[in-house]
Amino acid sequence: MTARRAYPSDLSDARWALIAPRLTAWRQARTDA
Repeated sequence: MTARRAYPSDLSDARWALIAPRLTAWRQARTDA
């Protein structure tokens, strides 16, 4: 299988590590209501 080309909007693992906790908290707050 060939690797797909990266998109300009792709996140690195380091950036995802910064965003994931906030996104998870936001999702949980939205579903708890």
